[in-house]
Amino acid sequence: MNILQIVRGLDIGGDSGGAEKFGVELGRALNRAGCNVTLCAFFRVHSKMEAEWEKRLTEEGIRTFFLTDWNGYGNVTAFRNGLMTLREYLKGYPPFDVVHSHFLLGNVTALWLKLIGRARTAYRTSHILREWTKGKHTGWLNLLFIQYLFSIGLDAEIGVSQAIVDYLASHPGARISRHKPHLIRNAVSFNQPPSEPGRVPFFSKKPGTYIVGSVGRLETQKGYTYLLEAIPKILTVCPQTNFYVIGEGSLHHDLEEKASRLKISSRIQFVGIRDDIPYLLQEMDLFVLPSLWEGFPTVLLESMICNVPVIATDIPGTRELVRTGQNGWLVAPQDPAALADTIIEALNNPKLRETCSQQAALDVRRFTIENISEEYLQLYRTHLPT
Repeated sequence: MNILQIVRGLDIGGDSGGAEKFGVELGRALNRAGCNVTLCAFFRVHSKMEAEWEKRLTEEGIRTFFLTDWNGYGNVTAFRNGLMTLREYLKGYPPFDVVHSHFLLGNVTALWLKLIGRARTAYRTSHILREWTKGKHTGWLNLLFIQYLFSIGLDAEIGVSQAIVDYLASHPGARISRHKPHLIRNAVSFNQPPSEPGRVPFFSKKPGTYIVGSVGRLETQKGYTYLLEAIPKILTVCPQTNFYVIGEGSLHHDLEEKASRLKISSRIQFVGIRDDIPYLLQEMDLFVLPSLWEGFPTVLLESMICNVPVIATDIPGTRELVRTGQNGWLVAPQDPAALADTIIEALNNPKLRETCSQQAALDVRRFTIENISEEYLQLYRTHLPT
């Protein structure tokens, strides 16, 4: 089976996030399963992480290419140029059996490839409820493509959470086409990292201190401003707590300034992009995800696999994974006081932290990339013409 996976980019942890990482990991798993996988990263940003992922995929035998440089949201010329580059690139290659996209402009591309006969079947995975919120043309694009054309023209739409599936099913196009969206969860691609004798811990931790960490892009969606506002209250009760945020994004400078105004700069560090996340997770006493909206966040799955107790905001998608007092804690979004109280409760209750982390490690086992990629293969086979 010849499969083209389309993602926004490969600067994972910086310009790109969980949806891109999942698309890449799905491609890798399908490649290991014997499929002939090609990966199209639409936008190039020329980062170190991007180059590392491109090298890794090429070494694994996955043909990887970029279409155009990133020039900001709403750049119609860049998108058109990307499509022209793709058309030229695919000359001489037979049509793909499957084209599968993981972001909005990629969905348009997948639909276009099917219409011009370059793909036998086309799919999109919706990774988040709030789609197409950036750019100059979001209103009519949302109405035309999300409400109608994707549901009608693609072979299937997939949601990574039940909330997203319900959202997709509510679109007029889904009712017209009678295509029911499919629920296929996100997945994780690693077990607990192997021990590395002599590895020096990244976080400085003394006896009696706590490490509270988070991983994600420094953007509004991730809600880090509320975590910062919670820290002063936490430090009054648990003064030996240090906070680390791993990731990069447009709010880096603003968050550092806010930490300075709150007089907590010495207790929180913005680490930047790292390629050793599993090891860093294992060093944490608690993982916090203060997001305002999510799909089915893989970073929570990764934390659970690494036996890190988790606190997350009570939002669609996340609440389908975390159960308060059983495998973690849920807290109201945009509520620094409630977040502080929950972090304090977790830090002061080591037995409950251990119980939650053990249950979470059991719960997350079904979300392996191997299991999820097999679900996708079954879906592809259902729609491929014989």
